[in-house]
Amino acid sequence: MMMRILYNSWLSAHTAPPVSGAQESPGPHHPHPDGTNGNEEPQRKPLCDTSDRRADICDMEGDVRVRASSSSIFFVTSSDRNFSELQESWRIKPHPRKGDHAALSRLTEMSVGYLSAYEEDVPKCDVKSSVPAIIFATGGYAGNFFHETTDLVVPLYITSHKFGGEVQFLISDMLPWWIAKYDLLLKKLSHYEIIDFNRDPLVRCYPRVIVGITFHKDMSIDPARSGGVTMFDFGQFIRSAYSLERETAIVLGEKQEKKPRLVIISRKRTRKFSNVDEISRMAEWQGFEPVIAEIKKNQSLGEFARVVNSCDAMLGVHGAGLTNLIFLPTNAVVIQVVPLGGLETYCWSDYGVPALEMKMRYLQYSISVTESSLMGLEKTIVRNMSRIEARKLGLALMIGCCIVILTYFVSMSETTVDQQLSVAYRVGTAEVVEGKISLEKPERLRKGGHGNTAEEKVHHSNFSAISHMTAKEEKRESKKPKDEEILPPKREDERSQTMKPKVVEPICDFSNPRTEFCEMTGDVRIHGKSSSVVFVSPHQRSNEWKIVPYVRKQMGNVEKVSVRTASSPQGVPECTINRSVPAIVFALGGFTGNYYHDFTDVLLPLFLTARQFDGEVQFLITNIQVWWLHKYDPIMKRLTRYEFVDLDDSNQVLCHPYVMVGLRFHNDLTIQPARAPNGYSMIDFTAFLRSAYSLKKAHAISLREHPDRKPRLLLVARNGTRRFTNVPEIVQMAEGLNYEVVRADADFGDVAGFASVVNSCDVIMGVHGAGLTNLVFLPMNAVLIQIVPCCELEGMATHTFGFPSMAAGLNYLEYNISVEESTLLELYTREHPVFTDPQSLHKQGWFKMGKLYLVKQNVKLDVNRFRPFLLRAMDLLGR
Repeated sequence: MMMRILYNSWLSAHTAPPVSGAQESPGPHHPHPDGTNGNEEPQRKPLCDTSDRRADICDMEGDVRVRASSSSIFFVTSSDRNFSELQESWRIKPHPRKGDHAALSRLTEMSVGYLSAYEEDVPKCDVKSSVPAIIFATGGYAGNFFHETTDLVVPLYITSHKFGGEVQFLISDMLPWWIAKYDLLLKKLSHYEIIDFNRDPLVRCYPRVIVGITFHKDMSIDPARSGGVTMFDFGQFIRSAYSLERETAIVLGEKQEKKPRLVIISRKRTRKFSNVDEISRMAEWQGFEPVIAEIKKNQSLGEFARVVNSCDAMLGVHGAGLTNLIFLPTNAVVIQVVPLGGLETYCWSDYGVPALEMKMRYLQYSISVTESSLMGLEKTIVRNMSRIEARKLGLALMIGCCIVILTYFVSMSETTVDQQLSVAYRVGTAEVVEGKISLEKPERLRKGGHGNTAEEKVHHSNFSAISHMTAKEEKRESKKPKDEEILPPKREDERSQTMKPKVVEPICDFSNPRTEFCEMTGDVRIHGKSSSVVFVSPHQRSNEWKIVPYVRKQMGNVEKVSVRTASSPQGVPECTINRSVPAIVFALGGFTGNYYHDFTDVLLPLFLTARQFDGEVQFLITNIQVWWLHKYDPIMKRLTRYEFVDLDDSNQVLCHPYVMVGLRFHNDLTIQPARAPNGYSMIDFTAFLRSAYSLKKAHAISLREHPDRKPRLLLVARNGTRRFTNVPEIVQMAEGLNYEVVRADADFGDVAGFASVVNSCDVIMGVHGAGLTNLVFLPMNAVLIQIVPCCELEGMATHTFGFPSMAAGLNYLEYNISVEESTLLELYTREHPVFTDPQSLHKQGWFKMGKLYLVKQNVKLDVNRFRPFLLRAMDLLGR
C-alpha cells in the first residue's frame, strides 16, 4: 500500500505534456506538432538500429503514433516510399540486455514500423504532445542495485539528459516500487507524467519517439558516442538530483584536524566481512571515522546516498553495494576487496573503471587464501566461490590501504581535482612477523605533518591509476635482511635487502599460475650441461623439483632445470668455479622475439628479480639467444656487470652463495609494489629504461606552461595486420587540432633509435598490438590512446596496455571502433555472428578468435568520431 501511495504521488506531482485542442490526427496537409508539413519528413534512414550487441534502439522523428494496447509504434509517412519500405518492421524489447533470455523473457515485445498516411487504418491521435517520448522497460534484473544502475539509470541518463526534462517516459513492464525508489532521478530527467505503457488505452502522438535506451558499457559512458558527456557528468547529475552537499572529498593538511570518513559496505549474505568490527577498530586507530553501512529496510535511497556522500572513502567486497560509489564526492577513494577465483579483471571492469571515470581514486585489494572462508573446505564441496559468505580481511595489509588513503588525502592539499594523483603503496614484510601485527601510527598522526615517506610512489594518469594491493602474506617476495653479506657495500639510496649466507630451506614456489620460482642460500652448485642445480645442506632431506625457468611454465619449448637438495656433498660434483655474487638462472625461449613478450615475459621479470642487486649478480641462461642479448644490450648491462653464462654449453660446476631459478612475475607488463623487492613499481621500471637508453625527456609537455607549443603525436602505423587504412586522413585531422604528427612503425631491431623517437613524443596512438609496448619509453604524464579493434576485445586490450600504462604514470584513453570502422565488414555481412555474436567465436579458442579479429582485421578510423579523443588528450596535457 505504501509503495502504491508513493507511486501515485509521483504521478500527481508531474504535469501532463502539452495537448492540442483537436483530437484528430493531422492529415497529409495539416501542420505537424513540430511545425513541419505532413509531406516533409526529416528522416530517411532506417527507423531502428539493431547492430549493438546489448540494446536495440529505434529513433523516429516526424509523425509518430504509439498505440500501447497493441504494443505498436507507427512512423506515419506520406512520402512516396516503395512497397518494400512500408512493409519493413522491427520487433523490439526496449531493455539493454539484448540476448539475455533470463532477463528479457517476461518483457513486452513491441512492434515498430512504417504506416502510410493514406491508409484507412491509421490510428487517430487521442493525445498529441509537442515533446519527445522515450519508451523503455524496467524488469530484467531490477532488484539488484548494480543492474538497476548499469541497465537502467545510466542508459536512461545517456538517452534523455539532452532534452533537459522536456521529454516524456512511457514505461512498459513498469515496477511501481522501482518508480518510487528512483523518483528523484526520474523527476530530474522528465518534467512530465510517466505513462504505464501496458495499461494505457490511448493512442499517443509525438514529434519524436525513441524506443529503447542507449547502452555503452557496464557502468560507463563513452564520450565519443554521447556528445562529450562522461561518467563525471553523470556523478554531478546524481549529486544534483539527490541534493547531495559534498562535491569533493576532504583535503587534509597540517591545520586540518577533521578525520576522513570511511564507509564500510557491510553485506549480510554472501561475500561478507566476518570481522567487520575488527576492521572498523583498525580504521579508527589509523585516523579514520569509520561508518558501517548497509541500507535499511525502510530507508530511502536518497537517505543512504547522503550517508555515502558524507564519506571520503569506501571499502567493500566485490558486489552490488559498491555501486553506491556513484554518491561519493569527487576525489574520494574506493577500495574494492577482490575474493579468490581470478576475479580481478571483472572487479576492475565493474567498479574500477567507473570510479576512475568519475574522477575518484581506486585501490584493488586481492585477498590471500588465509583471508577466505574457503580455507578448510573440501574442493569437491565448493561449486560456486561467489556464494561463500565469510571473509576475514588481513589487518596488516588493510593498514597499508589506510595509510595509502591518508597519504592521498594529505597530498590533495597541494593539488586539484584535475591533477589526478594516485598512490602506489607497499606493505613491508616487517609488518607481519610470525603471525603478529606490528602497529605503528602514520607519521601524520604522530607529528601532525604531511607524512609523505620514501615508501610512497606518486604518479599521474588520465583518470587515476590502479594500485593493486595483492595480499600475499604467506609468499612475501621482498628480500629478508639475511643476505646482506653476500654483496659488497651498496650506495645508501639503493641498498640491497638480501639475506646473510645462512643455510635455510630452499624456497620453491609453484603457486603462481604463470611461473615457478626457487631461491637458495648457502652451498649451491650449478652444472650447465646437465641442467641441474644442487643445494647441499646437512639440514635438508633429499628432494627434487623440475623447474621451467620462464614465466610461462606451460611452454613446451623451454627445457626444465632440475633443482634438488642433498644432505651431504658426497656424490655431488665439486665446484670448478666459485663466485661471491648471487646468480639467476632463466631461459630465453617461449615467445622470445615478439616485442611485447620480450618485455612482459623476460625484461620486466628480470628487472623485478635482478634490479635489487644493482648489477652485482650473474645471469646463467639456458636456450641463450645472442642476437636477443645484443638487441637489449643497454638494459642487460644495467642489470648485471658480469658476463653471461651459456648454461647449455657449460661443463663447469658453478658455485654461488645465493641462487634463484626462474624469474619473479606478477602480471603482464605489471608490477605490484606490495610484492616487489624494495617496493619497485612500474614507474621505477620506466625510469630505469629511460636511464638505460639515456632518454632525455622525463615529463611530457605541459600545455598550461607552454600554450604555444605543439604536442608531438606518435602515430604507430602497423605494416601488417590491424593497420590503419586511412593514415593520411588521420594525420590531416590531427594536424588540424595543432598536433605535430610523427608517423612511424617500430624497427624492432633498433630499440634504442625507436625509444628515442617515442620518448620525444607526448601522445602515442595505435591499434592494439606489440607496437604499443613502446609506452615504456614515454615520458611521465604522456597520453596513450589504444584503438581497440572489433569485436569485444576491450578486456584483453585494457589488460595488455591499459593497466600497465596507468601504473607507469601515463594517461590512458581507450577508443573502441565501431563495426563500420572495421574492414571485416568487407568480408562478412552486418548480420553475421562475427558482429552480432562475437562471443560464439571467442569461445572457439584463442587461435580461431585471433585469426579472425587480430589477423584479418584492419581499421578505417572515423576521424570525426575519434576527434574527441585527441581533444581529450590535449586537455590532459594542459593540466
